[in-house]
Order: sequence, then structure tokens, then C-alpha cells
Amino acid sequence: MLNIRLLGTFDCRLQREPVSTLRQGRPTALLAFLSVTNEPQSRITIADLLWDRPSEQQGRSNLRYVLRDLRKAVGDFVTVDRDQVSLNLSLPHWIDCITFASHLRS
Repeated sequence: MLNIRLLGTFDCRLQREPVSTLRQGRPTALLAFLSVTNEPQSRITIADLLWDRPSEQQGRSNLRYVLRDLRKAVGDFVTVDRDQVSLNLSLPHWIDCITFASHLRS
């Protein structure tokens, strides 16, 4: 199970163990962005958010390294294809801000 806490201090745990490689930086920012948006995002959108005006080619190249690091950290919880990146919501997960928003709606 993947547990992500975004409200307050960031915390990411996989099978109850802290994911120590996700403390800061772009992989952490990408995981937070995917968690909050809760839907697939285009690679171009992500590259634009993470880097200040790279060329499309440079942005995609940079993003490959971030995705590699994120996949090393959380494995199949991140789904990547040629055009999009998303969280794999079919796997067991808990995200505090999604739970919070759900409580607000009810």
C-alpha cells in the first residue's frame, strides 16, 4: 500500500516503510502533483511545471530521469506511457488530501 501525506509535512510510505528517496526535489513534486490532480497528466504539462521553459525535447529528456527516479521509489504505483503519467489508482493507496476532500463533500 502506498500512503501519501501532503497536508503538513510531506510523507510517503510504501508498505508502511518511509520512502527515503522522496524527501524533496522533482520526483517528490511530481508525486504530489499526480496525487492532488488525481488524473493522468501529459508529459508536456509536467515538463512545463518542473522546468523553466525548456525546449520540448529537453523537457522530455529531463522528465525521463525524474520518472526513472520516481518509479524506483514507488514502482508500479506510477503509470507511464508515451504521452501521459498517472498514479495507478487500481493499487491500494491512501492520499490524505483526497480523503480530506471526500470528507468535505459528504
